[in-house]
Amino acid sequence: MKTKYPYLQYINDYMLIRRFSLKTIESYLKWSTSFIHYHQKRHPASMGDNEVETYIFLVLKGNLSYLLL
Repeated sequence: MKTKYPYLQYINDYMLIRRFSLKTIESYLKWSTSFIHYHQKRHPASMGDNEVETYIFLVLKGNLSYLLL
């Protein structure tokens, strides 16, 4: 799968080399994109535990309609 974002392309290539299933890669990229968009397109390397915990809380709470745009 080709993406226009270098970070997501790196994740895609990394998972392909390690022989992850295509469905797993697709799902992982979808959630990663959702996480990045939720945090106003900040690079994941610039975020920490607090941003991850906030996002996971919203996912577990069930606010998925907003997150999976």
